[in-house]
Amino acid sequence: MAGLELERLRKIYPGGQVAIADASFTVADGELLVLVGPSGCGKSTLLRMIAGLESISAGTLRTGSAGSPCVPHSENWSPSNLARPLVVPSQR
Repeated sequence: MAGLELERLRKIYPGGQVAIADASFTVADGELLVLVGPSGCGKSTLLRMIAGLESISAGTLRTGSAGSPCVPHSENWSPSNLARPLVVPSQR
């Protein structure tokens, strides 16, 4: 089962500016995802949508892990997920 699944994800800002036109991909547990592209192409917006910091205009974002079903992003995400350290200092 996928760790992250995006299906036809779209972000349109007020005024009609399309930031993400149609993002669809699956990232399995343990896989590494790299987003590359020129400045202004929507990399940060897409990451903010996945993190729950930016609203999604259309499409489906599911998160889950092996052995558990993918559930809609809003049911599986909470602000406490951001409390986990991203970098762990070395224990010298």
